[in-house]
Amino acid sequence: MTKKPALLLFPNVLGEVTHHELFLPASVDKAVQSLDGLIAESEKQGRRFLSRFHTEKPVHTIPLAVYSEHTPDADIDASEAWDQVRPLIDASRLHPVLRAGW
Repeated sequence: MTKKPALLLFPNVLGEVTHHELFLPASVDKAVQSLDGLIAESEKQGRRFLSRFHTEKPVHTIPLAVYSEHTPDADIDASEAWDQVRPLIDASRLHPVLRAGW
């Protein structure tokens, strides 16, 4: 079965919660299992988010694009930034993680 391209917005938990099952719906677990890439505010936050879940691929091999309020405008609208994001989109499924309360 071929996965359709999707952009999913995942909820996240605050702090060092290790048992996310108490706070996040099971649909988040299911979606995270097979993702092909992630957009996060920092690499540390992105990897921490992924490590809370069972994933089909090792967490360190999942492509991560980092964009935050500290990312210079030139990096966001430059072709270089697009070149970083485009492979994730072409990989079929791209998933941003936003911190809770944002």
